[in-house]
Amino acid sequence: NLAPAQAASDMRTEDVVLPASGSTSLKGKIKGGQTVRYVLRVPAPGEYAVALKTGNTSAYVNISQAGKDEALHVGSMAGNNFKGRLPEAGDYTLTVYLMRSAARRGATASYTLQVARER
Repeated sequence: NLAPAQAASDMRTEDVVLPASGSTSLKGKIKGGQTVRYVLRVPAPGEYAVALKTGNTSAYVNISQAGKDEALHVGSMAGNNFKGRLPEAGDYTLTVYLMRSAARRGATASYTLQVARER
């Protein structure tokens, strides 16, 4: 499991609601060991695009499917842009975090997370 290690108090969870247009931008800021988990409810399998825009090169986004051990996308290995098929209906978690070395330094990252259902 490549999820970042952190204390539960440093984790915030928010639901992602895609409007009728099929895309949304979520703005946030993390510092140190903080993580933000965005829960995206997918009504049916389909093509999605997720992009993390940030000036901090140590900030990443991982994508995982509820109930599955292995991440679908690991930002630190594959980059912060995902375009692909989410294979089933259900909840997917988009986790925004800082690499451990940056977290230990108390680095901060302001970011915009763009989520879109591809037509």
